[in-house]
Formats: sequence, C-alpha cells, structure tokens
Amino acid sequence: LRSASPARQPIALLVAGRPSPATAALRSRLASGLPAEHHVAIELGPLALREALSLAKSIDPSLSEGETEAAWRRARGSPFWLDALLRTRGSDPTTVIGERLRALTTDAGAMLAVLAVTGRPLAQEDLARLLDWTAPRVDHAARELVARGLVHASGPGLALAHDLIRETVAAGLPATTRRRLQTRLVEWLEASAGDDLQLLSEALGHRLAVGLPTASLAAQILESPRRRLLGPDNLRTLASISDSLTPGSVEQLTIERNLGELAGLLGEQELALARWTRASVHALDPAA
Repeated sequence: LRSASPARQPIALLVAGRPSPATAALRSRLASGLPAEHHVAIELGPLALREALSLAKSIDPSLSEGETEAAWRRARGSPFWLDALLRTRGSDPTTVIGERLRALTTDAGAMLAVLAVTGRPLAQEDLARLLDWTAPRVDHAARELVARGLVHASGPGLALAHDLIRETVAAGLPATTRRRLQTRLVEWLEASAGDDLQLLSEALGHRLAVGLPTASLAAQILESPRRRLLGPDNLRTLASISDSLTPGSVEQLTIERNLGELAGLLGEQELALARWTRASVHALDPAA
C-alpha cells in the first residue's frame, strides 16, 4: 500500500476484523504510513431492529416479529449471535459456542472460566494474580481466546465478547470449580479494595453467591467514608444480610444502626424507619 501511492498504482484493500491488538496495530500502521484521504476506518455497531427483522426473514420467513425482537435484544444487535439465536428459535446456541470451547487449550479454558465468574473486564496483570500465572502464560492464553472470538480487548483489560458466552461458560462450570474461583476472587478483591466501595460491593456479591460469611464485610461497607455513593439496590442487599443474622445479635444491631442512618441520609425513609425500629427493639440499653 505504501509503495502504491508514489507509483500511482490503483489498489483497494478491504480488511475486516474483530477488536484485537492485531486490528489496532494495523489501523495504527495505516494511519502513520498513508495520507489521511487514502484510508478510512468504519466501526460496525449493532444491527437496528429493522435490520434484524430483515435478517430474520432471510433465515426463516416463519419467524414472528416478537421472536425476532426477543432474540435481537438478547444478542444485543450482534449479527453473529442473532443468527445463532434465530436458527435455534431462541434457545441457547450452545452448539455454536460449545464448538469453540471444546477446541480450547487447558489454559485458555481456565482463563475463560475466571472471566465468566467475574462478569467484568480484567487486566492481564489481575488475571495473572488470580490464576497465579506468569505474564507470558497469561498473554499466550489471552491471544488464543481473542483469536477464537471469545474475548476482546476492553480498554486496558480483557472481556468476554458476548453475554451469551458468559452464560454458556458459567452454566457448564462444576459447582466446586465455581466456588473455588469465587472464593479466590473474593480474597483478591478484598485484599486490593482498600476503601474502594465498588470493589467491596463486588466482593460482597461474590460472598453471597458462594455462601461465605457476609456480616463483617457488610459492616465495613456501611462504615466506609464513601458509603453515601451506595444505591437502593446496595441498601436492599445489606438489609437482606441483616435479616439473615441472629435477631438482636451485636452484628445485626451494628448493621441495623448504620443502615438506618445511611438510609435516612439517602432519602430511603421507609427503610430507615424499619431499621431504626428493629435496632430500638433489640437494643440492650433503653437510652440507646
């Protein structure tokens, strides 16, 4: 391409690729080696509903608009996953995903499991800590997952390419494997969280999912300097944790008082009243 310009040779090159380091490197080389008017990059977004309906009619004319719209929402507009869902009439396209999963090496499968359990992008450094791997080993597994279209680069980290991949991988994990991964994830999150409310809340969610004790972490979150950033869903989760504790126990009373105070500050008056009422009923000190 660079040689064609000064030689006045008419060459057109069309390249398509998934988000990946290789794609980014090619775009960078094109931008640095060719005049701006000689290259263009087009980011393909998700299909619009009308485009999805058109695709559905080409696959199976008997598909209703309702079926197509449900599949379109689940696929988040991705033509690939929409096609897979429509051909299986909305059921899990496990054959499409399973074929890719069966071809993975052991390391790539282990990394995919961690990303599925985590449910969010992770930097390669964090994956190395969670898996207790060297950086080259992580990089090798990551390249394999990207090449197979199961993972893509998300900012500085790696993320699963689609929610359907996460659903399929998570559903296929043995209970013991899931528990082991979530326990390790909790340990890592709590060790690195400090007073980061988002990481502490994430750790709490994994503790709940795996059945680990939650009272101490719930109390820590309610005493965080940034606790006012908690939303209604967080408050309900903390309330359900308190409900599961022994009535009148020190742990429960501590959470109830802090939750009542925070709910009042955030305008959740009904929740605040309920928690202060319970705290007052079980308080050992009548003055309190």
